[in-house]
Amino acid sequence: MDGSRVGRNRAIVSESDLPLYLAQRVACVRHNEKSIQKYLYYAIFSDRFEQYIKTIHTGTSIPHISLEQLGDFEFILPSISEQEKIGNLLFDIDQKISLNTRMNAELEAMAKQLYDYWFVQFDFPFDFAQGKPDENGKPYKSSGGKMVWNEKLKREIPEGWEVKELSNILILEDYRRIPLSNKERENKKGPFPYYGATGIMDYVDEYIFDGDYLLLAEDGSTSDENGNPVVQYIWGKNWVNNHAHIITLNNKKWLEYCYFLLKTIPVVLIETGSIQKKINQENLMSYIVAFPPDKLIETYCNITNAFREKQKQVTDEKNHLTRLRDSLLPMLMNGQVEIEE
Repeated sequence: MDGSRVGRNRAIVSESDLPLYLAQRVACVRHNEKSIQKYLYYAIFSDRFEQYIKTIHTGTSIPHISLEQLGDFEFILPSISEQEKIGNLLFDIDQKISLNTRMNAELEAMAKQLYDYWFVQFDFPFDFAQGKPDENGKPYKSSGGKMVWNEKLKREIPEGWEVKELSNILILEDYRRIPLSNKERENKKGPFPYYGATGIMDYVDEYIFDGDYLLLAEDGSTSDENGNPVVQYIWGKNWVNNHAHIITLNNKKWLEYCYFLLKTIPVVLIETGSIQKKINQENLMSYIVAFPPDKLIETYCNITNAFREKQKQVTDEKNHLTRLRDSLLPMLMNGQVEIEE
């Protein structure tokens, strides 16, 4: 009802969520017919409703709307059966989007858990008889593997590991970035993702990059809730603006390892600025890390690259469904299209 996101945060409350309490700044909207609650939800999910809110909200420091203003919103109300069909279709699409999101989170959690186990806790599989990493070996550190003090890192690392600057591992392609203004993007609508520091900002009709890359936020929102860099794994044809570093490798099969390596860096060690935070190229590329033997990275990526391929499939489907829902929503709500039996 009020605040910077007035009218923009919406959710369906199901019976399984009950009982619950609502804060003062939240309005509860219900339809007389329980079966068409979903249609009502999508009516207030539409761009038309958002534009309505922008024109009628009051207040300068804290925008807000009243229940009376909310009730004055006008929209097309088709027959009960049509409302049910529209609501169910859009809700089913959203349910699939939500399922894909959970699947991706689980796949990433699996890859991260293995990364932490092998490269943070140093319990990677090791054949002590042969003296080398082996996928059928014992956990290195907990099985008595030798740890040695490294003066540069000020901590112990497994024997045989190296210490490298990221400049010896990563390749930056920032010179290929091209920012586009809002107006320019409006004139270039198309199928290719346009990435910013933290995610997809838009879709445009041309692309700069084609393939698998890592993006690391350069300025603005440079860190996540854990104080580590915001890192994105991207693939396919896309466009990237100038707020994210473009990272690749000579051996792209190792991108999955480097994805989690970058996500474990404490961002305070590589960012500059007090108000406007920034991670510049020099600070990023001069950061030093404990680097494992090639064989261990290959073994890790052989396992987790399969997770990433599944994530790509699930994400592409999710993005397609999101765009489908967003294109269908206004047409269904305006009566421009109908749902066949």
